[in-house]
Amino acid sequence: MKTEFFIAKRLLSDRKNSVISGPILNISVIGIVIGIIVMICSVFIITGFKKEIKEKITGFTGHLSISYFDDNSSLETKPINKNKIDINQIRKIDEVKQVIPFGIKAGIIKKDDLIEGIVFKGFESSNDNQFINKRIISGNGLDIEPNKTSNNIIISEKIQRRLNVKLNDNIIVYFIQDPPRARRFKVSGIYETGLEEFDKTYIIGDIKQIRRLNNWGTNDVSGIEILLKRYDDIEIAQDKINSIISYDLTCQSVKEQNPQITDWLELIDMNVYIILFLVILVSGINMISTLLIIVLEKINMIGLLKSIGAEDVSIRKIFIFLSGLIIAKGIVIGNIIAISLCYIQYYYKFIKLSQDTYYISFVPIDFNIYYLLLINVVTILACLIMLIIPSMIIAKILPIKSLRYQ
Repeated sequence: MKTEFFIAKRLLSDRKNSVISGPILNISVIGIVIGIIVMICSVFIITGFKKEIKEKITGFTGHLSISYFDDNSSLETKPINKNKIDINQIRKIDEVKQVIPFGIKAGIIKKDDLIEGIVFKGFESSNDNQFINKRIISGNGLDIEPNKTSNNIIISEKIQRRLNVKLNDNIIVYFIQDPPRARRFKVSGIYETGLEEFDKTYIIGDIKQIRRLNNWGTNDVSGIEILLKRYDDIEIAQDKINSIISYDLTCQSVKEQNPQITDWLELIDMNVYIILFLVILVSGINMISTLLIIVLEKINMIGLLKSIGAEDVSIRKIFIFLSGLIIAKGIVIGNIIAISLCYIQYYYKFIKLSQDTYYISFVPIDFNIYYLLLINVVTILACLIMLIIPSMIIAKILPIKSLRYQ
């Protein structure tokens, strides 16, 4: 084993003296480097993109949402009395991070001669609105007090531009009911999530406004959002919560509420798998071509080794080790370049995206060690396995003919 590895290292170090295999070996290394860069950057970008989108959607709607079980698709849902649900028991579930009661009501904003349809979403506490508060681009977050109804609201940057609204402006919202009722609100902040479906629709305020409009009690809410510690625990937590709540309530997941986005993210996964397969396949074919060229160039050496008693398996190991060294060198260089590029993008965000199309304004990066190791290991194993059959050509080389080969 040591002898074969020693010869393989000498062949790699002597490539500069070879007119044929020298450039081929360099091209092979470059090919592996490019393949590794493409795979690592693709996976880091896709996982980062999915992470950002999931955080935005779940931050706005929660991972899970409890509401009445009915076929009513309108926003005017039957109120839930919080005492009907054992919220403390839900909070004790291991996967649960936060439980957030909320209220929603459809309305129309009127500012001068401009009109915009909206959904008013109300919270009981300022802590229940941390996702929006972190995405305020102008003004301040809501300061909701338990014994006082706040007239302040937060609107999205899209609504602000459409209605030409400024901070601290007063706007009138007409709520859809019989008879219609109007409320005057003060714009205390402007937010931007990048999710057009939400930004063009929702304004954020005090849930006590909804309770007054609907003549609800102090414990009545439209539903309860539940934030989890991990996105992957949605199904587990959903089953546990459904076993706690009464039969006339249902617990829906963000996947069920936004199936189009979930399907889109799964489609992105398929694209990544295709990219990884094609890159590994090309890298393997590249190494097969390199191995065959080296074998043909070193046919005299193969004949000499056979003439002094070297077995075919031992000679095959030399070229497999040589290929392994080429792959390892390409992987190391590729990892360094790929991680450096991702690091620069992660901190400086020099590559921008259209937020209206991709929901985020820059290319996101997620440094996932598991996928990094998986890419490297799979690339090495796949390329080496693909080289086993081509290396069998060595067994067909006859010492007498190979020593006369020029």
